[in-house]
Amino acid sequence: SISGYLAIATVFTVLIITLFMEPITLPWHVNPAVKSLSFHKDWIPDLNTSFRLNIDGMSGWFLLITTLAALTITLFLKFTDKPVNQYFSVLLCLTSANGVFMAKDMFTLIFAWGLWLIIPFTVKPRTTNLRQTPGYTKFFAFHLLSMMLIAAGFALFHFSAAKTAGVHNLEISAMAKYAISEQNQRSILFLLFAGFAIRMPLFPLHGWLSDTLDEMPSGTSAIVVSTGLATGTYALINFCLPLCTDVILQMDRYFIFIAMVSMVYGSLVALMNPHILQRLGFTCLAYSGFVLMGIFSLNSTSITGATLVAINFTLTIPVLLLCTGWIASKAESVLIQDLGGIWKQSPLVAGIFLVASMASVGVPGLCLFPGVFLVVGGTLLSQPVWATIAMADFLILATGMLWMFQQIFTGSPKSTESKFEPYSDTTPGRILIPVTALIIWFGFFPQYTIRSIKDPVENISQHIQSHRIFSIDESDKTDLKLLFQNNKPKR
Repeated sequence: SISGYLAIATVFTVLIITLFMEPITLPWHVNPAVKSLSFHKDWIPDLNTSFRLNIDGMSGWFLLITTLAALTITLFLKFTDKPVNQYFSVLLCLTSANGVFMAKDMFTLIFAWGLWLIIPFTVKPRTTNLRQTPGYTKFFAFHLLSMMLIAAGFALFHFSAAKTAGVHNLEISAMAKYAISEQNQRSILFLLFAGFAIRMPLFPLHGWLSDTLDEMPSGTSAIVVSTGLATGTYALINFCLPLCTDVILQMDRYFIFIAMVSMVYGSLVALMNPHILQRLGFTCLAYSGFVLMGIFSLNSTSITGATLVAINFTLTIPVLLLCTGWIASKAESVLIQDLGGIWKQSPLVAGIFLVASMASVGVPGLCLFPGVFLVVGGTLLSQPVWATIAMADFLILATGMLWMFQQIFTGSPKSTESKFEPYSDTTPGRILIPVTALIIWFGFFPQYTIRSIKDPVENISQHIQSHRIFSIDESDKTDLKLLFQNNKPKR
């Protein structure tokens, strides 16, 4: 009892601090000239190692929405579910995510990223899983590999910069100015992208997702899935794009292909999977691919849309996972065929689940639609074929989500229906009402978020454009050489 209230008080305190530290994020900020807030603390000055934290318009919204999601999950665990020592895991995920959002140097990022390795040791497995799975083992192994890949990528960049420029600097903005050979950039991009892709997750590095959702309790799985996509998106935009721009401009089509495979594979598996929690997990895989497509379309419109999708998905997916986790605990089953007719017993939960489901497939008027619209519009400018495939994939995703809602809530009553007391289980719905209101509000008023993330996205887009102007392929160099020779004036 005390631990639950302490967890709620802790997350609420973080939320208040976040609100006071974000004069550049909120619509009522008093000083529009302030674009970011920074903090710098030396750790080992001789090695130029320090903690560098920064909050700008993009990281500020990620901080705010992630903290709101964590507060909702903590309240839900306290008043509706058996917490099973999940409070510490929720706080751990929140700390890790906020550290990634504020990190501006390699050391801080790796430290915050590695906190996820503690999660399997802080929470007991769920009791309604179908079988004994190696979910926690896979979770630890995959995310240990993720941290090692990211550390290796940053170390390679650091030593390459030290060799070429003779400078030892761990700050990301300073590292982005160093000239690194194309071969080293390819290796660095592979290491960083693979490390970030494990957490998002992306195909084919999603092997931890299915068994983890089968074994992990609903509250922990909600914060893990939501912060995984958010931190992976933020890291790709703010670390991969600035550090490996030249190689990304040459290989963007390959990353968009990975995005398409993740989208189609995730949507098809979500359509056919009988496990309600795993179905939502593969929906997250499809959305990770969609976000990746927006990032590697490499224009400000699509990057803005990808950021919006990641921010608002952090609100939507916890609602879906908490509702399905509560239903699974009441029905003592995670299989869709064991559920049905729950609308009559719990209409408030059913209505909230319907709103969140419609938001997750990009219905206009709900929070994910503005981001989806911007990603598709930005991708149409550079990759119209892939954008068309993405729009068709949303039909599969919508079919799976609405079919799942029909099976669980409006299908024929099953034996598990008797385990739901009619109209008495209103606590889960009442806790999720504020988040549901935000899902609707962000659908109608996305301009506050877009206004805040505009400057960070423009800075990244200008960095990409400057490299695009000066990057000329060998064939182009040959053509230019022949052009100058043919037009050389005769004496």
